[in-house]
Amino acid sequence: MALSWWMLEPVDVLAFRGNRGFGQSSELAETALLPRPSVLTGALRSALLVRLAEQDQRRFLRDEPITHPIGAAIGTARRFGTLRVAWASLGRRSGAGEAEPLVPLPLDLAVAVDDPGGGRAEVLRLREVGQEADTVLRRRWGSTLAEGLRPLVVPGARVKQPAGCWLTGTGWQAWLAGREVPRGALLTAAQMEALAGVEARVGIALDRRSRRAQESRLYVSQYVRFREGVGILVGLAGLPEPGEGQLDGTLVRLGGDGRAARLRSVRCPSLEAPTLPEEPASMSLVAVTPGVFRRGWLPDGVDRDPVEGGWVLAWGGLRARLRAAAVGAAEVVTGWSMSEGRPKAIAAAVPPGSVWRFELESGSREDLERLAGALRERSVGEVLTGRPGSRDGEGFSSCWLAGVG
Repeated sequence: MALSWWMLEPVDVLAFRGNRGFGQSSELAETALLPRPSVLTGALRSALLVRLAEQDQRRFLRDEPITHPIGAAIGTARRFGTLRVAWASLGRRSGAGEAEPLVPLPLDLAVAVDDPGGGRAEVLRLREVGQEADTVLRRRWGSTLAEGLRPLVVPGARVKQPAGCWLTGTGWQAWLAGREVPRGALLTAAQMEALAGVEARVGIALDRRSRRAQESRLYVSQYVRFREGVGILVGLAGLPEPGEGQLDGTLVRLGGDGRAARLRSVRCPSLEAPTLPEEPASMSLVAVTPGVFRRGWLPDGVDRDPVEGGWVLAWGGLRARLRAAAVGAAEVVTGWSMSEGRPKAIAAAVPPGSVWRFELESGSREDLERLAGALRERSVGEVLTGRPGSRDGEGFSSCWLAGVG
């Protein structure tokens, strides 16, 4: 079943709270620009569930199968159904019924600034060098070095790595195909601020019993304000056609304060078909949602080679050896289980944009195309090992296949 594409367009500001509590005087309630995929999964399952008959809602709570045609997509209170968030990014409308993705800069790219003021910037792809490379470069670019892996650097370039750079849909397609990213496909932090900015609001803590304001208990909350035509782009797998009709145009509660966002079905031409090089000799895996993996930094299904050492991905007739990796700092993932009434287990997640580069040892382009198609709908661990991870049903651990160039 192909992915269906949706835009969540906020009616008001949104807040996506992290794991740190707040409420003391002068504390800051921080927000992320994008929610965790588990937030989106919960909001969409709830939006489908409230449209069912009361008897099906009771079956859901009793952990019994739902009789409605979309019951298999929803699942039950303790078991996920076929519905899965396979993609989550910012997006902006690009035409009637169409949307363009806005994607964080993959970690194997760098930005070279041509002048001191940063007026002109070029996107460069990090290159692999030998193990004898200066360790300062290894630390600078955050490449994960393990046995047999090579550092990733930009040799000979005057590089400044500004924070908050994103790619447009055109840039993302070029990167997936292993081509040079056009200059116009890079969005700087200032340009992103014009599309989706974080604003602060001052609040006053209330006494829980009297509901009166407490003295000297001011705090600051951050909220994300999306500009018109900008929202959260979501790719959904496992949603049957009756479910699409149920969701299109509906309002959902989203984020920490339950703010409203309207869900619209869209077309996304730059993401609807896998993009691969014509004659690939290498490939990459890129995380498109946070990855919760059994080995921490390494995707499930990439295993150690008992004969030659190193790490190998084997799938059908495809065999690829891990050459290098650019993995961001771990993010803490937790949450609250409504069905169990307790916090979920804390896990470390690889951030989106992390990249693993492989050299192909065997396999054809057809093998790569089949793998690329499978990865778009299921988690990397479920595709490569047949066993989904503990958080995969919530939308974690989605990886796409890309070229290296």
